[in-house]
Amino acid sequence: MKTIVNAYRTQRKRRSLSLVFLLCLSTLGTVCLMGCGDDILNPPVEIPTGSYQGQYTFTSKTPGDTLGIRSGLSEIVLTMNATLKTYNLAPVGDSSRILSSQGAYKLAFRKIIFTDRSMKTVPDIALLLNGEFVYTYDGANLVITQNDAATNREKTFYLIRIR
Repeated sequence: MKTIVNAYRTQRKRRSLSLVFLLCLSTLGTVCLMGCGDDILNPPVEIPTGSYQGQYTFTSKTPGDTLGIRSGLSEIVLTMNATLKTYNLAPVGDSSRILSSQGAYKLAFRKIIFTDRSMKTVPDIALLLNGEFVYTYDGANLVITQNDAATNREKTFYLIRIR
């Protein structure tokens, strides 16, 4: 009788250890998946090489903001190179809200990070395309938005691919 009871206990211990091992393995797998960035689970939508034209809006909700006086719409052309991950922005006409600039960009899930390399000296960095933006691209329309809580400003680009 002791042999049967000991065998049952040994089998029960093995099952317990197997369950503990599987529980640890599933927990570790979940932690690894959660630790992975959105880029792995949801890769960014690529923006193809080409020119995009449309409206740029700048709004400031701070009354004393000197750049905020120039809130409104501007026409721009944004040229992007998907291979080199570079961009070139040129205002069409009025350049009081945004200046021409060029540089590099990096895509992340729902984000595009612009790094201006135009070497311009400007009184306000908001005049250049620089920093982290949220973007959507559906194959024809590109919308890029930045909400800056520190300066209480919002920049939005509503662009259509022209070539």
